[in-house]
Amino acid sequence: MKKASDGETLDKAHAARNSAIGLVLGMLLGGLVDSFTGDYGLATVAGMILGALAGYRSAAPLDLMEYPPRVIRYLALAGVLFFASLLAAFYLIDQQRTGSFSMAIALFPSLLGALFVLTLGYAISTLDELQRRIQLETIAVGFGITAVIALTVGMLRLAGVPQPDWILLAPIMAVAWLVGKLWTRWRYR
Repeated sequence: MKKASDGETLDKAHAARNSAIGLVLGMLLGGLVDSFTGDYGLATVAGMILGALAGYRSAAPLDLMEYPPRVIRYLALAGVLFFASLLAAFYLIDQQRTGSFSMAIALFPSLLGALFVLTLGYAISTLDELQRRIQLETIAVGFGITAVIALTVGMLRLAGVPQPDWILLAPIMAVAWLVGKLWTRWRYR
């Protein structure tokens, strides 16, 4: 057991599992960034390192969301399928930009995204009442942050600033959700 900065102990198995999940999610996020920049490799490696470090650091024994292991496997599988389909769609659409096949490829990740949302809804339904309340506050804070960012971008459009691509909305929402999660973790510590 290793001592955490706040005096709690970190379970090594929990830390290893979170590090592995962070590594995979960081790799997928890095691959997503790579697909925009065209510099394949650097962002993926940086994402893997940051994801593994964040996963290891998040291995505190007190976890506010106590999902059953089966639900965690469902969430991980649905998330990996969704992000892998996004990366595949970016690559395939880049190779073939026209035609109905590229339209079908562009819409396919939406189906897997819907599967991920359904899995997330199922996961939240397995939580107890306090954990659901915490998750609701997390989502509310994330929604508010996303709304402020969207309003700011819209106002900048009125001032003549070029608009970012809509595809950036999902990562913005994910980061806003993470900020909400960190806020509620701090609040309910």
